[in-house]
Amino acid sequence: MELVQNKTSKEKQKTYAYLKKRFELAKRHQFYLEALMIVYNIIEDRLIALLHYAGVVSRDQENLRVVRKIRPHIIELLGKKPTDQIQVRNADVKISILMALAKIKRTNNPYLSDVHNQMENTVKDIEDFIQLLNRYKEWKETRNRMVHGLTNKVPSSVETVGEEVAMDGMNIANELDKYVDRFKRHNNIRRKYRIQ
Repeated sequence: MELVQNKTSKEKQKTYAYLKKRFELAKRHQFYLEALMIVYNIIEDRLIALLHYAGVVSRDQENLRVVRKIRPHIIELLGKKPTDQIQVRNADVKISILMALAKIKRTNNPYLSDVHNQMENTVKDIEDFIQLLNRYKEWKETRNRMVHGLTNKVPSSVETVGEEVAMDGMNIANELDKYVDRFKRHNNIRRKYRIQ
């Protein structure tokens, strides 16, 4: 059985509406594990969207990778060796790239300077954005502790913690979505650097 990918932004919007409705349904019926899966997926998609609009990754979810011509800039930004792999599918790697992009100060690197300017013009309070990324890291750790080793946890505690973690996750997803909306407005990074 093959899963069909969204091809248009309209299809993606329908998928988001479906997932948000499904999240509310899962929450209402106390299916918090399903709610967590949905919200984690939405958050990951929003992180990828931020990296996409910064020109860092290809948007093809089946083959998520750092764009070849931008890779040297990301290597420089992260202080890695040219031979190092950048496992951008990993949530922690996405966060470290976004954190590093948010913390860029004035630089002679034209690409990094353009990303810095775009963030400065749209994110406004960089510290709030960094705090949101840190909240996500803490949320992800809590979610992982809850989900992994589920058979060793008392069911009532899973229900209590699950509801709280699901709601926190959706709040983070909604805040990230606002950053994505602002960051993509008047953004010409991909066009300027001829990134497909």
